[in-house]
Amino acid sequence: MHRLLAPASVLKNACRNGRLFDAQFNPADPPEYVRCFKLIKLGREYLLSTQQLDIYGTTKPYQGPVRIIHGGNDRLVPMWCSEDFKKTYGEAAELIVVEDENHCLSKKTRKVAELVTAFFDAK
Repeated sequence: MHRLLAPASVLKNACRNGRLFDAQFNPADPPEYVRCFKLIKLGREYLLSTQQLDIYGTTKPYQGPVRIIHGGNDRLVPMWCSEDFKKTYGEAAELIVVEDENHCLSKKTRKVAELVTAFFDAK
């Protein structure tokens, strides 16, 4: 059985709006690069090409089971991103919100690990 790890759906809208996490830029004419969180350096071509991504269209052909895990206190990616992915997959998808969890799913690691392991172990 195949499993899919999907791309971050928030990136397209963020790049189209000119605000990617803590970086702000003109989406029609971004600079040579921007820095996110003072750590990640993203180039102009990335910022432009990401605006054209067909994220949901790319993942839609996948017909296998889908488990979406979203932190209830995720401050980077809004819940609507996970909800939109769930709609894309329909009945094959389940959305699990881990309350009091952040974007990195680093507070309740045992619970998150159990959710991931159970999904990959499923027949």
